Amino acid sequence: MTATRIRCGVAGTGSLGQHHARIYSTLPGAELAGIYEPNDARAAEMCAKYHCHRFASLEEMAEGCDAVSVVVPTNFHAAVALPLLAAGCNLLIEKPICVTLEE
Repeated sequence: MTATRIRCGVAGTGSLGQHHARIYSTLPGAELAGIYEPNDARAAEMCAKYHCHRFASLEEMAEGCDAVSVVVPTNFHAAVALPLLAAGCNLLIEKPICVTLEE
């Protein structure tokens, strides 16, 4: 039997994003499939550090990942999480998914 590794992504490159990327890149049974980060410099730095792919869009991320850690500022949670959920991606969000009832 061949073990399947879970393809994990990280949306966001702050301190929590760095932490999640480090864990996924070393966790048995998982692989860091890539990151999503709109800031070019931060994305390039993190991709170089963890030797991972940069997803150009959330749609591309959903196609390339089985699960994604959403570690962006709270006010962006809904904007990042909802497209990933709609695409069938499993998410880890450590804070509230949104900040208003309307979201």
